[in-house]
Amino acid sequence: MRWKHFIMMVIAWIVEIALTYWIATMFSVRFIEVMFFTGVAFTLGTFYFSSSGGAMSRLYASQVSAQTGIIHERERF
Repeated sequence: MRWKHFIMMVIAWIVEIALTYWIATMFSVRFIEVMFFTGVAFTLGTFYFSSSGGAMSRLYASQVSAQTGIIHERERF
């Protein structure tokens, strides 16, 4: 793993922990109860905003291909 990816992963992890702690203190619940939901939110955000696009990008590309008839480069086999 390159250092850039490692640093980005650690920063995202720290942000997730800080956000989870803040939400847990705001609603007076345990940290672990909130961690699942913030983890799911961060995972979905990562898939949605990833540079490769993830599942959402493939879905939109497939919809555009179906509407226009133009096959994008990433869909060619």
